[in-house]
Amino acid sequence: MALPIFVVFRGAAEGVPLALLAACGFLAVAAARAVMLRWRRNRTRELEERCAHLVQANDRLEEAKERAFELFHNQMAASKKRTSQIQKVFELSNLINSELDLEHVLQTVVNAVRECLGYRIVLLRALDEERDVFQARAFAGLPYDAISMLERYEVLREEFESWIQERFRISNSYFISHEWNFWSKEDDELAYVPNLGERREGEWHQDDVLFVPMRTREGKLIAYMSVDDPGDRRLPTLEMIETLELFANEGATAIQNATLYRHLEENMHQIKATAERMRELNELKSNFVSTVSHELRTPLTSIRAYVETLLDAGETIDGPTRQEFLGIINEESARLARLIDAVLDLSKLEAGKLTVRREPLSLSRLIEEVMDVIRPMAEKKRLVLESSFPSGEVQIEADHDLMKQVFLNLTGNAIKFTPEGGRITLSADKKSGIVEIAIEDTGIGIPEDKLDRIFDRFYQVDGSNVRRFGGSGLGLSITKSIVEWHGGEIRAESKDGGGTRFVIAFGGSPDGGTPIAFPVNRSSGFSDALSRAMVSMVASMFDARLVSFLALEDDGLTLAVRASIGIEEKAAREARIPVGEAGYGWVAQHGKELLIEDLDSDGRFQKASAAICCGAKSLVSVPVRWAGEVIGVLNVSNKADGAPMNEHDLRLLMALSERIGNAWDLVSKGSPTQGRSRLIRECFTALDLNARRTRRGLHAGTRADLAFALGQQLGFGPASSRQLVYAAAVHEVGMGFMSEDVLGENRPLVPDEWMLLTNHPEAGARILRSIEVSPELLSWVETHHERPDGEGYPHGLRGDQIPLGARALSVLDAFDSMTRGRPYREAVSNEQALRELTAHAGTQFDAAVIEALEQVLAGTLVETQAGGRLL
Repeated sequence: MALPIFVVFRGAAEGVPLALLAACGFLAVAAARAVMLRWRRNRTRELEERCAHLVQANDRLEEAKERAFELFHNQMAASKKRTSQIQKVFELSNLINSELDLEHVLQTVVNAVRECLGYRIVLLRALDEERDVFQARAFAGLPYDAISMLERYEVLREEFESWIQERFRISNSYFISHEWNFWSKEDDELAYVPNLGERREGEWHQDDVLFVPMRTREGKLIAYMSVDDPGDRRLPTLEMIETLELFANEGATAIQNATLYRHLEENMHQIKATAERMRELNELKSNFVSTVSHELRTPLTSIRAYVETLLDAGETIDGPTRQEFLGIINEESARLARLIDAVLDLSKLEAGKLTVRREPLSLSRLIEEVMDVIRPMAEKKRLVLESSFPSGEVQIEADHDLMKQVFLNLTGNAIKFTPEGGRITLSADKKSGIVEIAIEDTGIGIPEDKLDRIFDRFYQVDGSNVRRFGGSGLGLSITKSIVEWHGGEIRAESKDGGGTRFVIAFGGSPDGGTPIAFPVNRSSGFSDALSRAMVSMVASMFDARLVSFLALEDDGLTLAVRASIGIEEKAAREARIPVGEAGYGWVAQHGKELLIEDLDSDGRFQKASAAICCGAKSLVSVPVRWAGEVIGVLNVSNKADGAPMNEHDLRLLMALSERIGNAWDLVSKGSPTQGRSRLIRECFTALDLNARRTRRGLHAGTRADLAFALGQQLGFGPASSRQLVYAAAVHEVGMGFMSEDVLGENRPLVPDEWMLLTNHPEAGARILRSIEVSPELLSWVETHHERPDGEGYPHGLRGDQIPLGARALSVLDAFDSMTRGRPYREAVSNEQALRELTAHAGTQFDAAVIEALEQVLAGTLVETQAGGRLL
């Protein structure tokens, strides 16, 4: 712009008018300014546009950066999640290779699916090949009532295969959307379908179902998983399903391994049992041949010797000598006949072919008959015979001839083994409906270590072939068989050199609520005494007024009352229920448990069982099995507080039934059953007393719902959680050794009381061992008073040395004691009890168990509004 100005002033020197020049300058300046302004505006606009483009580009870069970061983050999260899932699969593989407890492995599988894949509810059903049905075996995220319902409902294999149609297939699984309208109203009754709440289109619906079949390497279907309600509400993707199938494959491997191991173990046990049985049979055969040969040879030798003498001497033998010889021959022949008869009698008893003609017998008259027979033999040895009877007539229902044989055998032994001048006493007593007959002597006695064998065939205490006291060794074996055929029990009490006392116990007439027992024609199983103890224990455990045990008769087609409490005696004695009819018969036929909350409205109970459930409002009934077969039905009705029977009552009765079946098995095995029978009866009695004490409040029990929920929260499977419920009901059974005064007072214990207290966990485990089927439960009972800091008893264990079940029992026991109170202490609230437990976490109680209990009480265990259709 300086150039035009320069020109203007140069022109002025050549005489151009100055005004013109000035005007031109102004115009030039104005034009230059206009050009400059235009240029600046254009430049500014250009810069603004460039800046806007740069901002937009920067925004796009930021968005791209954010998208890239989000994608990277998602990829990292997905990779991490996938890695976690794969890691979980590897952990499952390791577990399967090291763990053969099928329940534990399957529960781990469903827990892993819930934790890793986000499905809130998981069900695993395994195939029972013998019955061709899928049974619910493992669960995650379900409340107790749902578990109970699903366990009761079994899916037929044919039914399941009708569900998994090709149109629903994704990979090797099957997703049935609610849009298919596949399920009928009848299916709703068989499925667990809680309310999911409102769902948007495209989200998981409560009628959506995802089945993941579990197959062997050969493609054989052995189980399936049903999953529901993903946490993100999304429908399953192919990747998700493939991950589910990884878990399913590991579960299938677990089932295969466990099944193979179980079959191998069963075969090994069978081979071992067969080998042991063969050894016993060979030993019995050798003993039988040796003993019978000896017993036959002795009289035959005498007979032959005297006959040969008579033949050789001929007419040279005088009349009196000949008569003496013939008398000896006759006596030895009778001895042979008695031995043969004894062997035949024993054979009939063991084969179950003996006919028992029961009729009312007066004990006093029967014993007088026996006294008349043995009196001459007793007088020959100058023995004193005495008898003692209670006032009033005592009767039993028995076969007259067989019972006379029993008393003659026992009194004959008493005479044989009692030195001259001794005493033999026969007595009878009746208490609480139990009739006991005792035969007691002041003889040489029996060593304590031989008592368990005296009822064995051909066994004699002297153990020699000389048998200086004579006899075949079959008398006591026959006596025991006859007594048990009558539903009674026989035991021996003795000390070496201190005399012997045989006691026979029979059931009599009941008094009020006393348990009664009746003989059922079975050749093995519980005696009357054991049966009474059993129903009394069950009644106390449930605080019930009506309990019965019905056993199958020999025809296998009819149930008869074996023992009962609360049922009129005549009705119990005469009741016969055909298998398959009414509630009890249905349980016996199908081998499945039954819960009826309202008997009046349930059509399954008809006249066939009305006589023995008179007045019952609700009922739990479970099968009792022996050697895998149903042998009877155990029934409980009418709680004292009037509450209906519930699912927990059913589960507790199932636990008791399993142990009763185990006890029956132990009593029925082998010959030395006297000791087993006594221990089992003591166990039933101890459980009875413990239940009564708990009910009176001297020792607070635990609540079934809380115990089951805590077990689930701690990762236990349903079976282990139910075992925790049972353990919570029986773990203090060893406290029976403590007096009620001590239990009801808050004072320092004297040394003897403290010793009993610290020994009661071991005593409880020892008591339960006679019927218990789970070694794990025994360890829980024995160690439930151990402490994490090592200051507990009886072994001073600490931390993880204490089984988790025992740590759970400790917390449950303390919580229940505080919230229910004791005679010397007021009950506190749940919150106060939790604060007290937390204050002792890590020292007296396990911190993780307390945390789990707190979560249970807060309601975080089960999301009751979460779930979908589960089959």
